Amino acid sequence: MPRPCKPGAHKASAADLTCLKGVSPTIARDIIANRPFKDGNDFARKIKVIGHRLWQGNKASLTF
Repeated sequence: MPRPCKPGAHKASAADLTCLKGVSPTIARDIIANRPFKDGNDFARKIKVIGHRLWQGNKASLTF
């Protein structure tokens, strides 16, 4: 059975972040480069490249 995808926004590696739907290695590196995040709103503001649809589809899987 596959492990659930629940990476932590502050400590996850690029490989961990790519388990999120639609997150490529390039987007994962952008997420890492923009750390730290106060909360989900701060994440969405800083990571514009991820896009609104990707954020909405993954926000339940990303922990802060």
